[in-house]
Amino acid sequence: MNSTVDQPYSWLGVRIDAFADRNLLAASVGTVAVVLLVYLLSVRKATRLPLVNPNRTFEFSTSRVRKEWLVHAKRIIEAGLRQFPGRPFNMMAADVGMTTVLPPRFANEIRNNPDLSFVEFMAHLFFSNLPGFEPTREGMFDNDIGIVVIQKYLTSLARMTEPLSEEAEFALHDIYTENEDWHIENVKNINLPFVARLSSRIFLGEELCRNEEWLKITVNYTVDLMRAAEQLRQVPGPFRRLVHWFLPEAKGLRAEVKQAGDIIRPVLEKRRREKERHRDQGKPPVDYYDAIEWFEQTAIEKGRPYDPEIVQLFLSTVAIHTTSDLLTVTMLDIARNPDIIEPLREEIRSVVKDGQLLKKGLGDMKLMDSVIKESLRLKPIGLVSMRRVATKPLTLSDGTYLTKGTKMAVSSYKMWDAETYASPDTWDGYRFLRMREAGQGGGDAVITPHEALLVSTSERHLGFGHGKHACPGRFFAASELKVALAHILMKYDFKLPEGVEVKHRVTGASFYADPFAQLAIRRRPGATLGS
Repeated sequence: MNSTVDQPYSWLGVRIDAFADRNLLAASVGTVAVVLLVYLLSVRKATRLPLVNPNRTFEFSTSRVRKEWLVHAKRIIEAGLRQFPGRPFNMMAADVGMTTVLPPRFANEIRNNPDLSFVEFMAHLFFSNLPGFEPTREGMFDNDIGIVVIQKYLTSLARMTEPLSEEAEFALHDIYTENEDWHIENVKNINLPFVARLSSRIFLGEELCRNEEWLKITVNYTVDLMRAAEQLRQVPGPFRRLVHWFLPEAKGLRAEVKQAGDIIRPVLEKRRREKERHRDQGKPPVDYYDAIEWFEQTAIEKGRPYDPEIVQLFLSTVAIHTTSDLLTVTMLDIARNPDIIEPLREEIRSVVKDGQLLKKGLGDMKLMDSVIKESLRLKPIGLVSMRRVATKPLTLSDGTYLTKGTKMAVSSYKMWDAETYASPDTWDGYRFLRMREAGQGGGDAVITPHEALLVSTSERHLGFGHGKHACPGRFFAASELKVALAHILMKYDFKLPEGVEVKHRVTGASFYADPFAQLAIRRRPGATLGS
């Protein structure tokens, strides 16, 4: 039966219901629109910052820009500093993409900001979440055993000076040789294995520090890591988790991690059995003074498992190449300024007691401290420092608004700024010694004696970074460098060969010691550490 006939005016109800539905729909749409409008108005857009290396007109790929950045990053960053003085600007970087470059005045402002993540930046740069890349992830969090070991043990240097000095003597005999005739050496090629030996003495102890297989891994892993990361950057993001399994460079990293475990784990197991035997027999515990033991004890205290090969490769990655690079740069600067050699030797003689170099002696080598810091000022490891990723939106003190996910870095240009350092392009080994003694020096900006120390950081000297993620191993590196230089200066003569010009290299934002630089070297007949 037709309901509209049986129920007069029923059509009116249908029309009313339809009208009500349409009004409800309209009201709902209107509400959503209002909420969306309020949201869009309330969400701040990122401050539009100038881009110093943009694409050309009708250029839709960033390929050319990224390639130019790898070769000319220094020139590109300098152009940004000139065009936008004192202001943040953007650059397209080949390694992590769009990056906001902050002037050094922001260093103190962002240095301990918990919403700026070094961890996320490293994940972007070195794919630390992939197998074989794990050492780049260790030490990024405050509770990682790697960072605890560095902060707790590698800053307690009293017991380290003697084994470092002892290993320096052995390593120089093997690497620098006893040749008393002038001969030419590639500086980087001899300093890299030399520093690897010194570092491994503290990291792995006497049993493994001269193990050729281990030393080869410690030297090669960092280089192979850089190559593998560069190859993976050429792969679109979604495919990297698959491609890395087949990429030869990434396969090499996984093999090196396994090989490192095959070397370290038997030694660790041997020590564990020895400790257990001593405990069962009521004997005093065995005292090991190296990072193998420190990692083991820290893991026990924290009640967590760990991979001994990962933490050791982490130490090697952050320590050996950077320290050998700075040793090389400092030696080249000394060779170019030979008048500093005898004052340095005299200082070394004054602190060596009975042929021994002690921790107090390292602290008393103030001229050497100044010399190393000056070399680090002129050639730090990077053109920018304090690289971070914003995990939350951030408003800088000048009103610049940066959205979540913004990658940023602080420019290192203050280290070469005439308003901060007198004659900034000139190497002056006494520069920081004067600051340390008088609070300033020869027209340099007033810097406190504490800031003039090699291990101190500030916006004026970002050689070791600054703030929460400043290089935690800089105290160990400073001591290692002083021990190394003391032995080299006292036992060897070195000079620049005729016609040699030192040319340090820039690749992207990284700044490397001249890989081809040579020195003429000879053993000083009969010379010892104290004479």
